[in-house]
Amino acid sequence: MLIETSDIRGYKLMRIGQGNFTEKDLDDIRDLVAGHLKRRVDKIALCFDAKAYPYSKLITLLIKCDSLAKEAGADLAIIQPNEDFADILTGMKLTSVVRLLDSEDALE
Repeated sequence: MLIETSDIRGYKLMRIGQGNFTEKDLDDIRDLVAGHLKRRVDKIALCFDAKAYPYSKLITLLIKCDSLAKEAGADLAIIQPNEDFADILTGMKLTSVVRLLDSEDALE
């Protein structure tokens, strides 16, 4: 799995360069988020590849990462890779739980 990490507008931005994920990939993403939170990073953004589709295990990961961030007093943002991704999260009313942004430019 390819994850490129950079700092942008005060966020630790993790660009995840694939659309399909194995269980290990999802565990690795969760562990990376948890590691940043342990190092007291207070703003994290996950930016998914345009091929990413929010199937149930990915949605579970997003909710878990959001929960970890809230417990640490940190902010987690998800940058939508495509319209389907946003439509599904919005349709499931998950945007009231997980903060979804249109692009990296929306990070503040």
